[in-house]
Amino acid sequence: MRQKKNFIKEFVVSLIVLLFLTIFFLPYARSDQVDNLPVVVQELVKPPFVPRHSIAAKGGPKVIKVRMTVTEKVITIDKEGT
Repeated sequence: MRQKKNFIKEFVVSLIVLLFLTIFFLPYARSDQVDNLPVVVQELVKPPFVPRHSIAAKGGPKVIKVRMTVTEKVITIDKEGT
């Protein structure tokens, strides 16, 4: 009886480990498919700094690259020079 319980525990643990490995490491095995996806470059528009988009996605999967241009300006907020 004790051997049966140990076997069941080992089986369950092995199954959980296999499931974990499948969920987290299987997508990396197929990552070369990403190289074949079309690439879309988007620029962020003025505040709130989001790309132009529509509610519904058009087409299949694609890689989105977002370009954001940042301009630094020195400004004085109050008379104390803050």
